[in-house]
Amino acid sequence: MSDLVKYAKLMKLNPDADLLTIKQRYSEWQARFETQMRSDDPAIEQKGRNNLLLLDQAYQAMAAAATQRTREAQAAQDATAPPLAMSIELGSHRIGFSLNKHVGFEVVSSHNCGHFKTSWPTGNVTFFSDKLKLKALVFAAEIEYRDIDSISRYFFMPMVFRIKHHTPDVYPLVILNGIGLGTKIKRLNDEHQLGLPIEY
Repeated sequence: MSDLVKYAKLMKLNPDADLLTIKQRYSEWQARFETQMRSDDPAIEQKGRNNLLLLDQAYQAMAAAATQRTREAQAAQDATAPPLAMSIELGSHRIGFSLNKHVGFEVVSSHNCGHFKTSWPTGNVTFFSDKLKLKALVFAAEIEYRDIDSISRYFFMPMVFRIKHHTPDVYPLVILNGIGLGTKIKRLNDEHQLGLPIEY
């Protein structure tokens, strides 16, 4: 019989009891043993001291086990949680994106001529754990990171970036532009280990 099972039996608890239940039971036994310690009978007083010492040991062992189970359960939940959305809002008229050429991506517009451009407040760029999403009033496009070949400066312009990709249903020329946008993308890539092929 393991020590944890022995301690659980001592406290009259299930070995898998949660921390709150353990604390409640500890308080109950603690009050009982402290009453024994106030006895005028030396034997009962010593028994109360011994019981309280053993109770403390049991509590520490069971509380540690319950805390570890909680951490493991949280880690398992985090591993299966939906992708974290990391949004870069297009916060001014100087920030936006454009998509160019016809390659299976249909823009809902009466002026569809193979080019679409948007800026705040009509669109935003959102980075998830496995893809990025471009969204505007008239369309939404998704590019998985595994389909991105590179993210680089467009003709060496400091605030304009090209996403080179091979997603078949998205325009092949995707341009992002904005003050500080390159730094934001790098920060997201580093903090969340997105594995983006950044080349600037």
